Amino acid sequence: MAHAQQRYHSDFKVQYCQGGLPPEMVKKIPRSTRQRWREKEEKKFWMPTPEQHNIIDELTIKKLQAENRQLKIKLKALYYIVMLYKELIALLKPKARHGLQIKKGVELILRFCWENNLDKKVWRFLPFSFKQWHSWEGLRSCLNSLQGYCRKQNVGQLTLQEQVDLQRGCSEKEIKNWPLISVYYYLLRQKKISFSLGAFYKYCRLLKITRRKHKRRKHYVPIAATAPLKILHQDITIFRTLDGVKRYVYVIKDNFSRAILACKVTTEYSSEIARQTFDGVLQRFGLLKEEGFLITDGGMENKGALDEMLSRPGMLWKRLTAQIDIIQSNCMVEAANKILKYRYLYPKHILNGVDLAYELKKAVEEFNSMPNGQLLGLTPNEVLSGEIPTRGNYKEQIYLATLERMEENRQFECGLSCHF
Repeated sequence: MAHAQQRYHSDFKVQYCQGGLPPEMVKKIPRSTRQRWREKEEKKFWMPTPEQHNIIDELTIKKLQAENRQLKIKLKALYYIVMLYKELIALLKPKARHGLQIKKGVELILRFCWENNLDKKVWRFLPFSFKQWHSWEGLRSCLNSLQGYCRKQNVGQLTLQEQVDLQRGCSEKEIKNWPLISVYYYLLRQKKISFSLGAFYKYCRLLKITRRKHKRRKHYVPIAATAPLKILHQDITIFRTLDGVKRYVYVIKDNFSRAILACKVTTEYSSEIARQTFDGVLQRFGLLKEEGFLITDGGMENKGALDEMLSRPGMLWKRLTAQIDIIQSNCMVEAANKILKYRYLYPKHILNGVDLAYELKKAVEEFNSMPNGQLLGLTPNEVLSGEIPTRGNYKEQIYLATLERMEENRQFECGLSCHF
């Protein structure tokens, strides 16, 4: 393997020719190089300063060697800092939960700097302060924790049994079509879990049973009723059964309770069917003598017979066309249509209209009895019957479970030694 060519300063060559170099340094110069220098005259070497100032004594050499050793130490410390920065960049913003992952690297840097009197200077180059690091220093990792924290040091985390209950609850077949927030309130109502919604989402991510959905930004305030059955939404959606027939599903949804009030299947696209569906809801809930608004889109099914009904003398209900009479869209009932089709209808093989009507009946019953996040854990049927969504319904339940969890984690014996 070829060696890199060594270069020497002109003053160094002059000192060799004058015999001013120590014997141990002369031995490090290759023999061929020394022979070449002896064959040349001293005046051929460039000397920027007078000859008497070019004498390198033993004290100067020791000083240069000490500076060289100090430089190597600083370069090594810098290398460790760069490697630590690479880990921190991968972790983004340093937080307490990152302290366990970078702890070994930081300890190596600090130990090296303390041994070489650089312990005060190193903190200028680290992305966290000494005080912050001191708070991380006592953290211990644990293989029995999803977060990696020692249970006795972090007693607020969920117990092993609570993690098992959460995983089993989210995998129940009956609620496989429910969103996670509905699953949370369902398990909370059943007292299978007792912790906050934020902790529920956090452990769902750790257990890999959740995914983030991107939502469109709202550009206006949505229309909202102050009581049930004051604002209704009506729309039509199309579903083709396996017999090849196109069927129309007429859906009416309440704005306040989020309940689906009607879901009628027919092969006709008609304003008369829309009128019959709406009239059936008014008679069923006794709303003929009440005031209210029916929000629809601008389709032909919402004109004709439906307009004639709403324009009769004494009719207190008014129809509003979405994005024409009001700026808001009719997305509330459109979202219900999408939920019915994509969660309950498309995954199944529906042969004809009878099967479709049966599946829709079951889907509406389940939808109306499912805890809703917008209703703070209440179901649409409960709100429709008069219950009012209020915050803090489960505050005491969660608080008592937190105290019990902390005590259980304090007494936890994992049988494993904690690792830094």
